[in-house]
Amino acid sequence: MISRHISLAAAAALVCLHAVGCKDKPETVPAASTGAPSGAASAKTTSAAAPASSELPVDQFLSKLPPTACKTLEGCKNDKLKVVVTMPAMLIAGFGTLDKPELQKELEPVNTGMKSSKRFLPNESECTTLGGVALKVLGMEAKSLEAKIGKTVTYDAKKAAACIDELGKAPAACGTAVKLETEPKMKDMEAMSKELKADVEAYAKPCEEVFAGTVEAGGACEIDVECKGKDVKCKGPKGEAKTCKPKG
Repeated sequence: MISRHISLAAAAALVCLHAVGCKDKPETVPAASTGAPSGAASAKTTSAAAPASSELPVDQFLSKLPPTACKTLEGCKNDKLKVVVTMPAMLIAGFGTLDKPELQKELEPVNTGMKSSKRFLPNESECTTLGGVALKVLGMEAKSLEAKIGKTVTYDAKKAAACIDELGKAPAACGTAVKLETEPKMKDMEAMSKELKADVEAYAKPCEEVFAGTVEAGGACEIDVECKGKDVKCKGPKGEAKTCKPKG
C-alpha cells in the first residue's frame, strides 16, 4: 500500500513535470514558515552539470530529466523549494499508480525508505524514482512518444539539450537556507507554492517548448502532450476513446 508520504506528502522531483508535457499539471504545493525570497529565480547558481550538448534524442532526454532535476534539488538549501518542486511528482506517482501494480512495486523502496527514516522529502535516489514513475503515469515514455513525434507531437532536440543543461543549475532561492522541521500541511504548501511560483516557473521555463501537441480540440488523443494549446487536456470516459478538450 502506498503511504501518505508518496500520495499526499509534501511532495517528478520534478520541475520537468511543470514544464514538459504536463500542461495542466497539479498546482505546485508548498508550506509556510521561514522566508525564502520569491521572484528571485532569474538568477541561478550553477551546480555540477554535464557539458552542454547541442541536441538530445527523446530517449536520452527523458532518461536525464529526473536525475538531473533531483541532483539539483539534493544540493538545494531551501526545503520549501524542494517541497514545491517535488509535490507534483509525488501526487502523480502516488495516485496515478493505484491501478498499476507494476508501478506500485517501483515505488515500494521509496515508501519504505521515507517511512523508516520519518522523512517527508525524498532523497536524490527516491526523487529520481518518483520522477521516473510520474513520467510513466503521464505516458511520457520514449517508445510511445517516438511513435507520436511527427504525427501528433513535435519534439525539439536542441531545446531538450538546453532544458537539461538549465535543470542542472539551481534556482536562486536554493541559496537561502530554509529548514522545515515538520511535514507541511496542505494550506502551508499552497502558501509556499504562491511564494515560490516565480522561482519554479523560471526554473522550468527553458523546458516548456521541448514538446508541443498538434491535435486540435475535439481530435483523438491518448495523452495530454498531444493536445494543442496550454489549457487543453486529453480526456474521455474510462475504457473509451479520448479527445482533446479545453480545461473546464
